[in-house]
Amino acid sequence: MSPKDRDYRSIAAVVAKFTRPVGTADLGHYRRRWLDYPPRDPTSSHRNRLEEVLAQMVQDRVLTATRSPGGAVTYSPGEHFGSYAQV
Repeated sequence: MSPKDRDYRSIAAVVAKFTRPVGTADLGHYRRRWLDYPPRDPTSSHRNRLEEVLAQMVQDRVLTATRSPGGAVTYSPGEHFGSYAQV
């Protein structure tokens, strides 16, 4: 399995645990180490692996991102979520 597929499956497993949109606090709780890992792409503008993978998953329509009026971002399953979620 490619690193991208492993990353996507890992995040999808966390999102699938919830019956509501999840925020970075929820994801950071389950994937805390990712906050300390650098992005896989050294030229990435993201601060850590979690931010990088979430942005890629939104771009690939695996997740949808919604920004609240207060600026917080929550993530929900997107069009291609089923390809990565363990059922």
